[in-house]
Amino acid sequence: IVSGLPAIREIGLVDFLLGRTWAPTATTVEPSYGILPFILTSVYGTAGAVLIGVPVGLIEVDALDAYNMGLLIYFFWKGCAVSGYMLGVNPFDQPGVESYKKNMFALMGKPGYEGMKAELEAKLK
Repeated sequence: IVSGLPAIREIGLVDFLLGRTWAPTATTVEPSYGILPFILTSVYGTAGAVLIGVPVGLIEVDALDAYNMGLLIYFFWKGCAVSGYMLGVNPFDQPGVESYKKNMFALMGKPGYEGMKAELEAKLK
């Protein structure tokens, strides 16, 4: 809030709140403001999404501390895993990551990957 005060002083509180457009980064015309139209457009967009059936969620946390951030990360990880399974995709199967690791081990000369190293170096030439 404090960092925005110089802008509000420059623009004026009334124009900041009630300006007709929101284009603070405009480069071809004078930047214009109006946080209220911006907020109302967001509300209208969300309401429209709800009306046509797009799932919309609101997540509220008690505090932005390590515990609650951990819960949020866990929540989204679990949501990603469940979504993957619902779509018929195993979200924990990473064949690309495994082949990358094997290729890197071979190129770095890790014991047991000598045969792969020669093969990879021949492909890279």
